[in-house]
Parts: sequence; structure tokens; C-alpha cells
Amino acid sequence: MTALRKLALAAALACLPALAQADGFYTSDMGEGGAPDACIARAERSLSGYIREAQNAGATMATGSWSVDAYHLQPGDVSVQIACPYRDSHVSAALVTAFSTGPESDRIAAVEAIVQRWNTPGQQGDVRDPGSPGK
Repeated sequence: MTALRKLALAAALACLPALAQADGFYTSDMGEGGAPDACIARAERSLSGYIREAQNAGATMATGSWSVDAYHLQPGDVSVQIACPYRDSHVSAALVTAFSTGPESDRIAAVEAIVQRWNTPGQQGDVRDPGSPGK
């Protein structure tokens, strides 16, 4: 990671507590994420599981190098990002942030459902899908 990217990431993470209190944002610390690749895979599973619900038929998801984003989640057309910032190949705090222009209760409902999926047994450690062969 270049020094400029590290600085930008540090600045973005420093703003998260303020954003969490700003209108339209809701943030939750999901705890340790482990290795960066495992954290990203777990974030993808958590968000895609939420998206698969019938009420999220129009949602989309995008994966970056240290975060996974989902857009148009219901209720309330909420956008969500799970960030897996790492240092020394370890994610010490995975964060989920939701944004919408609607009621805070929509953001809270989306984050709580995603955190519940994140904490589901089988989500930690193994980057393979729990139903994949060889598990």
C-alpha cells in the first residue's frame, strides 16, 4: 500500500466516528476481521446473503481491495460499506457503515441484519462458502 493510500485511508477512518453521528449515517464496529482476504470474503458473504432476500432484488454489490459496498438495500434504499482496513496483514476492526436519506431506523435495521450475518457460525476463518465441497 502506497504512503498516499495509507494517508487517505487513515483520514477516512478518522472521519468515521463523526460520520456515524452525522445525519444519514450509521456505523457499527464488527470486531476483528482476521486476514484481509478472509475479512473481504466474510463481508461479501454477509452482504450477498442480505441481498438475496426477496426485498433486496434491486440491490447491487461491488468489491474493492479493502471494502465491500452494497447499494439500494431495503428498507429505505440504504447504501452500506463493510471496511476491512488492515495493518501488518491483520484487520483489527471491521466496520460497517450505512447511509441513506431516509429514517435512521432503516439504516439501523440494515446494519443489524448485516452484523447478524457477519456473526453467523461458519462466517469466521474459512474463505470458502460453507456449502462448498471439501468443507
